[in-house]
Amino acid sequence: MKTTIKYTTFNREDKNDKMQLYKMTSARESVKVSDLAGQTITMDDFVIFDREADDGTQTTVMMFLYNGNMYGTISRSFIDVFENFINAGFDPEFAKTVKIGSATSKKGRTFLTAEIV
Repeated sequence: MKTTIKYTTFNREDKNDKMQLYKMTSARESVKVSDLAGQTITMDDFVIFDREADDGTQTTVMMFLYNGNMYGTISRSFIDVFENFINAGFDPEFAKTVKIGSATSKKGRTFLTAEIV
């Protein structure tokens, strides 16, 4: 399995941050972001990375720390908000406060939403 970090608010030069970054990108379990739907939170730090499985399939993952817990999601609608913000030239540090929501698609599926505040 190969991991490629795309964006992070962690300081890659700091030993403790590097260890936390490793733990987050190799984690197999986390709290579901959907548990925070309806809340506005300020994350401690986050990382967005691509994980490539042995069969070549690639998944984009976002993990973040909040209130001592590690949260994770593969929701494209949620992750796209952060990637678009950063790709527009904004500092990832300004994306730490976010209103988390959920919506229902035309097909009846629930998905995550995010609004940077």
